[in-house]
Amino acid sequence: MDWLWTILGGLLIGVLARIFVRGRQNFGIIVTILLGIGGAAIGHWLWYTVLNREDTAGINWIQLFMSIAAAAILIGIWGAIFSKKR
Repeated sequence: MDWLWTILGGLLIGVLARIFVRGRQNFGIIVTILLGIGGAAIGHWLWYTVLNREDTAGINWIQLFMSIAAAAILIGIWGAIFSKKR
């Protein structure tokens, strides 16, 4: 069930991360959502596996910020690799 919320949260995380990335991104909302889900999965993995943390009561703000940061990094990498040179 935790992964279901990670995927659903990834939808929002992708949009939030895209706001923080500077410059124009030449890709659509589907790629943004997929990168958000990837960022959410990375944040989830970092929190539970690498940092060995447990569930918290309420909103886990640190995991949320780690997920947004991971998604922003993924969006930046995606934009650098697949940006159209003009």
